[in-house]
Amino acid sequence: MNTLDHISAIQKVRADEAEKDTKKWAKYYKNKLKNVLAVAHRDDGEYTAIHGIEKSTDDAIRKIADAIVR
Repeated sequence: MNTLDHISAIQKVRADEAEKDTKKWAKYYKNKLKNVLAVAHRDDGEYTAIHGIEKSTDDAIRKIADAIVR
């Protein structure tokens, strides 16, 4: 293995590790978001499971905004 091959191999390993780290953090924050949505909807995540994260988030924002305005 020459020097360029060695450098290329190291870069690939680092890229793979960075991708794994990114996926780990994405999963962590998605879980945190689901927990917040479950609190906003006052369920165990059922609303989000049925309607998806996007609709659940929009509806939770509406609920929280309505509660603040009252």
